[in-house]
Amino acid sequence: MLGQEEGLRTKIVLASASPRRKQIFEAMGLDFDIISPVDCDEENSGDPFDIVYRNSISKAKNVFGGQDLRKLKAIHSGEDFRFLISSFDTIVSIEGRVLGKPSGPGEGYEYISLLSGRTHRVISGACVLDSSTGKYEYKSSTAQVDFRKLSESEIRNYISHNDVGDKAGAYNINGP
Repeated sequence: MLGQEEGLRTKIVLASASPRRKQIFEAMGLDFDIISPVDCDEENSGDPFDIVYRNSISKAKNVFGGQDLRKLKAIHSGEDFRFLISSFDTIVSIEGRVLGKPSGPGEGYEYISLLSGRTHRVISGACVLDSSTGKYEYKSSTAQVDFRKLSESEIRNYISHNDVGDKAGAYNINGP
Protein backbone atom coordinates (compact mmCIF):
# COMPACT_ATOMS: atom_id res chain seq x y z
CA MET A 1 0.00 0.00 0.00
CA LEU A 2 2.69 2.51 0.91
CA GLY A 3 5.26 1.30 -1.60
CA GLN A 4 6.52 3.59 -4.36
CA GLU A 5 3.80 3.96 -6.95
CA GLU A 6 4.89 4.17 -10.56
CA GLY A 7 5.26 7.73 -11.82
CA LEU A 8 4.96 9.35 -8.40
CA ARG A 9 7.80 10.93 -6.47
CA THR A 10 7.45 10.74 -2.71
CA LYS A 11 7.76 13.61 -0.26
CA ILE A 12 7.72 12.98 3.49
CA VAL A 13 5.69 15.26 5.74
CA LEU A 14 6.26 15.22 9.49
CA ALA A 15 2.92 16.02 11.12
CA SER A 16 4.35 17.27 14.39
CA ALA A 17 5.60 20.35 16.20
CA SER A 18 7.88 18.21 18.38
CA PRO A 19 11.54 19.22 18.24
CA ARG A 20 12.49 15.65 19.24
CA ARG A 21 10.61 14.13 16.29
CA LYS A 22 12.30 16.65 13.97
CA GLN A 23 15.72 15.66 15.38
CA ILE A 24 14.95 11.98 14.80
CA PHE A 25 13.99 12.61 11.16
CA GLU A 26 17.12 14.71 10.65
CA ALA A 27 19.32 12.05 12.26
CA MET A 28 17.86 9.52 9.82
CA GLY A 29 18.92 11.80 6.96
CA LEU A 30 15.37 12.23 5.66
CA ASP A 31 14.32 15.02 3.33
CA PHE A 32 11.03 16.18 4.83
CA ASP A 33 8.68 19.09 5.39
CA ILE A 34 6.96 19.85 8.67
CA ILE A 35 3.27 20.60 8.92
CA SER A 36 1.90 20.76 12.44
CA PRO A 37 -1.67 19.59 13.00
CA VAL A 38 -4.01 22.55 13.57
CA ASP A 39 -6.75 22.50 16.20
CA CYS A 40 -6.25 18.79 16.76
CA ASP A 41 -7.19 17.98 20.34
CA GLU A 42 -5.39 15.01 21.80
CA GLU A 43 -7.43 12.52 23.79
CA ASN A 44 -6.13 11.42 27.19
CA SER A 45 -8.88 9.21 28.57
CA GLY A 46 -9.81 5.61 27.99
CA ASP A 47 -7.70 2.62 27.03
CA PRO A 48 -4.06 3.77 26.58
CA PHE A 49 -3.59 1.78 23.36
CA ASP A 50 -6.80 3.22 21.87
CA ILE A 51 -5.74 6.75 22.84
CA VAL A 52 -2.40 6.48 21.04
CA TYR A 53 -4.11 4.86 18.03
CA ARG A 54 -6.78 7.57 17.74
CA ASN A 55 -4.40 10.49 18.38
CA SER A 56 -1.74 9.49 15.87
CA ILE A 57 -4.30 8.77 13.13
CA SER A 58 -6.20 11.98 13.93
CA LYS A 59 -3.03 14.06 13.53
CA ALA A 60 -2.25 12.51 10.12
CA LYS A 61 -5.83 13.03 8.90
CA ASN A 62 -5.79 16.60 10.22
CA VAL A 63 -2.72 17.45 8.13
CA PHE A 64 -4.08 15.48 5.14
CA GLY A 65 -7.22 17.64 5.08
CA GLY A 66 -5.55 20.90 6.00
CA GLN A 67 -4.65 24.14 4.28
CA ASP A 68 -0.88 23.72 4.72
CA LEU A 69 -0.82 20.46 2.74
CA ARG A 70 -2.77 22.17 -0.06
CA LYS A 71 -0.08 24.88 -0.10
CA LEU A 72 2.67 22.24 -0.24
CA LYS A 73 0.86 20.50 -3.10
CA ALA A 74 0.63 23.83 -4.93
CA ILE A 75 4.40 24.32 -4.60
CA HIS A 76 4.89 20.97 -6.32
CA SER A 77 2.10 21.44 -8.87
CA GLY A 78 2.91 20.06 -12.28
CA GLU A 79 5.05 17.35 -10.69
CA ASP A 80 3.87 13.86 -9.89
CA PHE A 81 4.16 13.86 -6.10
CA ARG A 82 2.57 12.01 -3.32
CA PHE A 83 3.05 12.87 0.32
CA LEU A 84 3.62 10.39 3.12
CA ILE A 85 2.25 12.11 6.20
CA SER A 86 3.93 10.76 9.33
CA SER A 87 2.33 11.40 12.71
CA PHE A 88 3.00 10.13 16.20
CA ASP A 89 1.62 10.03 19.71
CA THR A 90 3.11 8.94 23.02
CA ILE A 91 1.54 8.54 26.45
CA VAL A 92 2.60 7.22 29.81
CA SER A 93 0.37 4.75 31.64
CA ILE A 94 0.63 3.77 35.28
CA GLU A 95 -1.91 1.70 37.21
CA GLY A 96 -4.76 2.55 34.83
CA ARG A 97 -3.96 6.26 34.79
CA VAL A 98 -2.93 7.98 31.56
CA LEU A 99 -0.33 10.72 31.76
CA GLY A 100 -0.21 12.90 28.70
CA LYS A 101 1.52 16.26 28.51
CA PRO A 102 1.24 18.13 31.80
CA SER A 103 -0.61 21.44 31.85
CA GLY A 104 2.25 23.12 33.70
CA PRO A 105 5.03 22.67 36.27
CA GLY A 106 2.57 21.76 39.05
CA GLU A 107 1.10 18.86 37.11
CA GLY A 108 4.61 17.97 35.92
CA TYR A 109 5.69 17.68 39.54
CA GLU A 110 2.65 15.51 40.26
CA TYR A 111 3.49 13.19 37.32
CA ILE A 112 7.16 12.74 38.24
CA SER A 113 6.22 12.18 41.90
CA LEU A 114 3.74 9.51 40.83
CA LEU A 115 6.37 7.76 38.67
CA SER A 116 9.13 7.99 41.29
CA GLY A 117 10.24 4.56 42.50
CA ARG A 118 7.74 2.78 40.26
CA THR A 119 7.38 1.01 36.94
CA HIS A 120 5.18 2.38 34.16
CA ARG A 121 4.52 1.87 30.45
CA VAL A 122 5.33 4.27 27.63
CA ILE A 123 3.11 3.64 24.62
CA SER A 124 3.99 5.21 21.28
CA GLY A 125 2.06 5.06 18.05
CA ALA A 126 3.05 5.97 14.51
CA CYS A 127 0.77 6.56 11.54
CA VAL A 128 1.82 7.03 7.90
CA LEU A 129 -0.90 8.29 5.58
CA ASP A 130 -0.46 8.20 1.78
CA SER A 131 -1.89 11.38 0.23
CA SER A 132 -2.40 9.70 -3.14
CA THR A 133 -4.83 7.12 -1.73
CA GLY A 134 -5.89 8.41 1.69
CA LYS A 135 -4.94 5.03 3.15
CA TYR A 136 -2.80 4.74 6.23
CA GLU A 137 -0.78 2.23 8.20
CA TYR A 138 -0.41 2.30 11.97
CA LYS A 139 2.01 0.63 14.37
CA SER A 140 2.62 0.98 18.08
CA SER A 141 5.21 -0.09 20.59
CA THR A 142 5.32 -0.28 24.35
CA ALA A 143 8.26 0.08 26.68
CA GLN A 144 8.35 -0.65 30.37
CA VAL A 145 10.28 1.99 32.31
CA ASP A 146 11.53 1.76 35.89
CA PHE A 147 12.14 4.97 37.84
CA ARG A 148 14.37 4.94 40.85
CA LYS A 149 13.02 6.66 43.95
CA LEU A 150 13.52 10.42 43.57
CA SER A 151 13.73 12.92 46.39
CA GLU A 152 11.44 15.93 46.49
CA SER A 153 14.40 18.22 45.77
CA GLU A 154 15.45 16.09 42.75
CA ILE A 155 11.94 16.35 41.32
CA ARG A 156 11.74 20.12 41.94
CA ASN A 157 15.19 20.59 40.38
CA TYR A 158 14.19 18.54 37.32
CA ILE A 159 10.95 20.47 36.87
CA SER A 160 12.68 23.84 37.23
CA HIS A 161 15.45 23.03 34.71
CA ASN A 162 13.49 21.15 32.03
CA ASP A 163 10.56 22.04 29.81
CA VAL A 164 8.13 19.34 30.89
CA GLY A 165 5.04 20.80 29.20
CA ASP A 166 5.51 19.07 25.85
CA LYS A 167 6.43 15.61 27.11
CA ALA A 168 4.11 12.75 27.97
CA GLY A 169 4.58 11.94 31.65
CA ALA A 170 6.60 15.18 32.04
CA TYR A 171 9.94 13.63 31.09
CA ASN A 172 12.09 12.83 28.09
CA ILE A 173 13.82 9.45 28.22
CA ASN A 174 16.66 10.90 26.12
CA GLY A 175 17.13 13.90 28.40
CA PRO A 176 18.59 14.36 31.85
